[in-house]
Amino acid sequence: MLLGSQTMTKSFLTQIPNRSTRRCRPDVDTCFFKANCDLLKVKAAVISENINTMFINNTAIHKLWDPFKTDLISAIHEHIPSKMKTNTSPTPWITRKVSRRKPVSTRKPKP
Repeated sequence: MLLGSQTMTKSFLTQIPNRSTRRCRPDVDTCFFKANCDLLKVKAAVISENINTMFINNTAIHKLWDPFKTDLISAIHEHIPSKMKTNTSPTPWITRKVSRRKPVSTRKPKP
């Protein structure tokens, strides 16, 4: 919001991201039903044991979070398969409902 004497400068406008400059993260589809649950449970037990020993040694909570997060993410990547989602539609905003609509000229007039 601009106040009375403020004007929009070029540097202010360049800080606002537009659709062409923003990059979207690719969609990842995680296949949980194909997960190797036995190895994942073993890895979770090891992670839990490591975190518990660090906690017993009076490690600060914010320092416990980083190893927990990285170990858990690596366990997920190792034991749960995933694949990249691809969008084959050149116009993803057009849904099936929109594409099946009749043109305005061929619709019956309202009584």
